[in-house]
Amino acid sequence: VDSAIAIFGSDSVGIRLSPHFTVDGPGSSDVHVIYPYLAALLGQRNIAYLHVIEPDATPADRKIAARLKEAFGGPFILAGEFDRDSAARAIDEGRADFVAFGRLYIAKPDLVERFALLEPVLNPPDEATWYSGGAHGYTDYPTLAQAQARAQAQARVGAQALAEPA
Repeated sequence: VDSAIAIFGSDSVGIRLSPHFTVDGPGSSDVHVIYPYLAALLGQRNIAYLHVIEPDATPADRKIAARLKEAFGGPFILAGEFDRDSAARAIDEGRADFVAFGRLYIAKPDLVERFALLEPVLNPPDEATWYSGGAHGYTDYPTLAQAQARAQAQARVGAQALAEPA
C-alpha cells in the first residue's frame, strides 16, 4: 500500500477487503481483531476509500463492517448482494457512504437507469457463462432500451399474426 501511495498518491489508492471470504485459504482466526486493526492503519494513510464485502445476510454475530467503517474513518464502500432498496437502507442508516454492485451490473449494463424506475426491469443473469473466458454472459446483455425495443417488436409481430386471416 505504501509503495502504491508513493507512486500514485493516497487519493488514488483504494483497498478492497473481504473479511468473510475463506474459499482461497483458511481465513483469519480472528477477523474481529485483525480487520479493524488493518482498517485503522489504512485510515492513517488517508487512502481514497475502503471497500468491504459483507452481505446483509451475514449473521449479526459475524458482521464487522460497522467496526471497519469506524476504524477507517474515510469513504467507505460496502458490497455484497445488495439490491436497490437494501443499498439505500445501508446508506440511509450510515453503514456505508457508497454501495458497490457486481453481479447486478453484469446482466444490467445500465443498472443506474434501471434503478431510477419505480419498478426496475432487471435482466436475469446467466451465471453459467461467468468466468468462461468469452464475451458471452458479460458484454452481450441488452440495455433497457434494447430490451424494450425487442419486446415492442415481438408484440407487433404477434399482433400482425393475430390480424392475418387463416
